[in-house]
Amino acid sequence: MKEFQEDGRDLEVVDLPSETEGENTSEETTEESGQNNKKYRGLYSRLKISVKTLDRIIVACIAVIAITMLLSIKDIGFEITYNTLGGTAIETETVMYGTHVDKTLIPEREGYTFTGWFLDEACTIPWNMEDDIIDRDVTLYAGWTQEKE
Repeated sequence: MKEFQEDGRDLEVVDLPSETEGENTSEETTEESGQNNKKYRGLYSRLKISVKTLDRIIVACIAVIAITMLLSIKDIGFEITYNTLGGTAIETETVMYGTHVDKTLIPEREGYTFTGWFLDEACTIPWNMEDDIIDRDVTLYAGWTQEKE
């Protein structure tokens, strides 16, 4: 059998002797052609390891992947922490990505009027209840204005 290289020279393919003398080399001779046909013996044909051991390795790898996936999705969601800055306490909640902050969470503080939720403690960056969505852990600060007597 001959194969040709790109430059036109002939390249002969030579069958190499088997490294496992005396074992079943998976060769068979066809009666019609008289040619030896080698069967594919697999990716690990030269590796000295039992199928049982390979099965155990595969199962262990699958278990590691499954445990890793479970641990990575265990804590789904983002935490919203509400700092009411002296108002009534609102508990931290865990919500899914893309949700809006609950509009009904309005703290109370004696002598003050609630002005909304803000992203900073100085209450300069407002949280837009209609447009802003949760895409990370966030702390919201209550904004207050003092009531006039």
